[in-house]
Amino acid sequence: MRKIHVLIIVIVASFIALAVQVLFGNFLSARLATLPYLRNLDLFNPRAPIVVNNRETVRVSDANDAVETANGVKSKLATIVYYEGTGDAARIVASGGALNWTADGYFVTTTGAMAVANKTYAVVLNNGDIFPIKAVYPDTASALAIVSTDARNQSTIESVSGSDLRPGQKILMVLNSLSPNKNTFLESYVRSFVLDVAGIEFSSDLVKRKVTIQDVAGLVPGHAAINLDGRLAGMWDGANVISSDAIQSFANNFFTDNMQIIRPSFGFTYRQLSSTEARALQLQVGAQITTVVPNSPAAVGGLLVGDIITAANGQKIEDSTLLEGALSNATPGEVSTLTVSRKGQLTSVLITPKILE
Repeated sequence: MRKIHVLIIVIVASFIALAVQVLFGNFLSARLATLPYLRNLDLFNPRAPIVVNNRETVRVSDANDAVETANGVKSKLATIVYYEGTGDAARIVASGGALNWTADGYFVTTTGAMAVANKTYAVVLNNGDIFPIKAVYPDTASALAIVSTDARNQSTIESVSGSDLRPGQKILMVLNSLSPNKNTFLESYVRSFVLDVAGIEFSSDLVKRKVTIQDVAGLVPGHAAINLDGRLAGMWDGANVISSDAIQSFANNFFTDNMQIIRPSFGFTYRQLSSTEARALQLQVGAQITTVVPNSPAAVGGLLVGDIITAANGQKIEDSTLLEGALSNATPGEVSTLTVSRKGQLTSVLITPKILE
């Protein structure tokens, strides 16, 4: 009987020990790992920082996440180069970065990456292959550009909406090197919400949606802004990070319009009133008109300074929806219907935008 009792005790003790390890092991390890002396002894593995709350144990991402993310996106990025010199003195010079936008050779970059005049430009893939740029399509409303090449079967990058980014979130500014399968990255952080546009004056004809990041030195036009999930947050244009939302809208319209850049021109400026500002000023939430260009489509349509656009083509303008996004999808030559609050009364203003030149 004693042997049976001992065996039962051993089994029960083993079961209890296993249960404690499964249910509380990480919690106890996390607690012990916070003690300075034990932490210095490196007794706990993995050694990444641990945060413990009342419900769960959460391991905080360490620098390895940034390395893995940068390595994971390099095949989805390219480098813009130009040729310098001739003969034995010939060389290629990296002038910026680009995004693999389609599998059949279209890339999104910035005009700043091709700012040196009278040069022959090419796209260098991450594997080292070089493709001459056949055509360049610069955006009339931003510093973006699309270039076409004969590259095929390229991996394309996914995007994250600017509204999903949060202040303090780490952002990697990634740029491929000319050496095959190599890249570099700089670390930065999101400084403010993309939708936090209080005090900013917008043009109805130009793109201003940007991701505000902590200042970092060494950026060049075309540096890709990547979150730690490996998705595109934006692209550095030489002055700002253009939001991935603006990039997607530009590229989608380009392909929808049969490989053309056709931007609408309305001819007014505005500032977006948040719900807080509108409540304090006893006004409607929306986009308040600050100037109207004489003889512009907006002027012809009857838009007035002080009007507040509350909806555009049926899309309500509020804290979570910027007017810029609604206007960028308008088609030149087709009527856009703006719902306007004018002296407290709602009215409709019909504007037929022209093609932005």
